[in-house]
Amino acid sequence: MLFVYIALAYLVALLLVPFYIGIEPVENAQINLERGLLILLAASVAKRDVLPTFSAGVRDLFAYRNGLALFLTGYFLVRAIAAALSPFAVSIPIVINDIASNFFVFLAFFVIFSQVRVEKEIARILEVSVLIIAGVVALELVLGFNVFTSLAPEGAGKAINEASIQRSGLLRVKGPFEHPLTLAHMVVMILPLFLFSKLPFSNPLRVLCVVLLVGMGFATGSRSGLVLVAFQLGLWAVLRPMRINLGSGYITTRGVAFAVAPLVLAAVLVLAEQRSGSGLFESHVREAQIRNGLIAIREKPFFGFGPGPGAIAAITEGMRGGIGAMKLWRANLGTVDNWYLSVLLSSGFMGFAAFILLIGSILYQGVELFSNAARRYWLEQQGWDGLALGLLIGCTFGAIFMAILSIFTLHPLFFILAAWLTAITVLARRHA
Repeated sequence: MLFVYIALAYLVALLLVPFYIGIEPVENAQINLERGLLILLAASVAKRDVLPTFSAGVRDLFAYRNGLALFLTGYFLVRAIAAALSPFAVSIPIVINDIASNFFVFLAFFVIFSQVRVEKEIARILEVSVLIIAGVVALELVLGFNVFTSLAPEGAGKAINEASIQRSGLLRVKGPFEHPLTLAHMVVMILPLFLFSKLPFSNPLRVLCVVLLVGMGFATGSRSGLVLVAFQLGLWAVLRPMRINLGSGYITTRGVAFAVAPLVLAAVLVLAEQRSGSGLFESHVREAQIRNGLIAIREKPFFGFGPGPGAIAAITEGMRGGIGAMKLWRANLGTVDNWYLSVLLSSGFMGFAAFILLIGSILYQGVELFSNAARRYWLEQQGWDGLALGLLIGCTFGAIFMAILSIFTLHPLFFILAAWLTAITVLARRHA
């Protein structure tokens, strides 16, 4: 079905093609490969043979996961209202892109995952994508700069236009993404699928991709990313124990994990601090942004300042007016390094509450799935128990990582994983 192939092509573009490469026919309305494929995907849904299937899938979502569906719809509805009320004209195209690349993408992939078996295709896409991204990262390490930066338009943003991002004299790689933290975000969402799922990866490539993903996570220089990757590996050792034959007996990775976990965690914390040149959880910039953001939102508590520049403007104006609780360095006035804070400032407490409820409902359905014996047995019969666990862990760590990153480039990947977990949950409720 053409609809499915376009959606899979979109996933490839999301992972491999820098989003900042494209044409901008009018200001703040760039057309890149991702958005072009979204237009084709929407057009394919409108076809006579696809629309009934798509509509039936959406009805299933509201029938079996009505709470999640309502929070999903409510969140993007509030975003749209906030954009309409915003004094910034750019808020409108931003929220249109937000709805298309997250809300519509979630619905499209939910329909696909609930009606078509695409595990083999997804496995090939993930394998090839990790290998290609690793190649780009290796080239970046050898050259000392990112090869895609020269293709970015002028004025695309400091992180995008900066060919070499360093911390404490060490290069922080970003691969085909605009910032090292975006690459780290990809790692923590994708790694659990290689660790836990029974997707048809070839065994040598599965191991290689795990090694490459862990290596790329370290090379980003992200302190939080390194700690989250270490936790994921620890979860794998505990939840998927392997026997290690010692001749006269054996030990399991679970036993090893419990025995060495304190030492490994201490080593990771020290390594993360050395890699970053500062305390692991020490971030005066993020602390200042949160404190000042909570002061600024009092001015527009319901729908905030509008998606886009509204959140940044609120904090910046607050600092200039002398109402900030903590001083921000001039270089940090133009950013908000926390998606949850960004949602609060851009969409108010209404949008923030809807987003928290949406994230909570996505993760809760995974917990609910494994707490039901009949559905857990059905998952095992389908060979989806590991896949569901990997998706749950990927979504959980992806949501955690949003607390240190406001860049929304890979939010569609989060919603694709969430759609897959939701589809499995709906199928389990229907058949178990």
